[in-house]
Amino acid sequence: MKQQTAVSENRSDKRSPDVLQRAFLAARTAEDNRGADIVLLDMRELTSMFDIFVIVSGTSRRQLHA
Repeated sequence: MKQQTAVSENRSDKRSPDVLQRAFLAARTAEDNRGADIVLLDMRELTSMFDIFVIVSGTSRRQLHA
């Protein structure tokens, strides 16, 4: 998987390893299902609503609705 990430890996937050593992798992699953242009954005320093955005492009209607 081509890893284009904006994820900061040197945080002392106790949830960070689990959060990063889940984000990478989501990205890998998207790639396995032919997702394209996968990007992970670390949002932990900007908002408390969510930690990481996983953004994926799809090439078919079915992929876009998944």
